[in-house]
Amino acid sequence: MLLAVFLIDTKSGMSKLFDLISNDGLLIEYCKIQTEELCIAAVKQNGMALQFIKNPSINVCMEAYTQTHEAVKFIPKNILNAALNFMQ
Repeated sequence: MLLAVFLIDTKSGMSKLFDLISNDGLLIEYCKIQTEELCIAAVKQNGMALQFIKNPSINVCMEAYTQTHEAVKFIPKNILNAALNFMQ
């Protein structure tokens, strides 16, 4: 399956890649192209996939945390600090 991720990591294969990531979020680790859509699909399936996302957005971090609170340890400090400041 990992070979499949490498082979279809192009625009033409994004639909198949999305299906793979939706079924096993940890496969995001092997994706060269980490779009917002793929990253959200990955963390919705497995919040711990956040650790393999190169530059997670606030939305991706929130989805990961919603899926499992254990993902908090992979939220970048700048996003975590911004969220904490917002709540004060």
